[in-house]
Amino acid sequence: MPATATFNDEQLRSEREAASVTNCAFLLDRLKAVIEEECEALSGRGTAYHGQFTERKNQLLRDILVAQRACGSPRIAQALAPRSCELQQLLKRNQRLLKAHMDAVKEISSIIVDSIRQAESDGTYSRQFRL
Repeated sequence: MPATATFNDEQLRSEREAASVTNCAFLLDRLKAVIEEECEALSGRGTAYHGQFTERKNQLLRDILVAQRACGSPRIAQALAPRSCELQQLLKRNQRLLKAHMDAVKEISSIIVDSIRQAESDGTYSRQFRL
């Protein structure tokens, strides 16, 4: 007859919590890596396809929301607190960099729009007549 392991409720809860912490920590670390990569791309002078970053972040956020259901106990939240704080600081930096890029895009698009308007103008109202 095979030996069967018996677990009490506390052991099962502990194992589930440990698995939840591990899973959530893994997902938070992956999200952190993606955001760090995006910050690096935003800080550089090169070009980057930001749609890929958005897709990856959205997928990880969906995964985190699913995993979060299992991370409801205070012990799990406490175990993940340091990662959450690091991620929060990184997200603030990411937000500042994204805002700077969006402001630059608005400024450039405004310059382009003004140039197009000036080029399309036939000068009817801006021409000075000499008599």
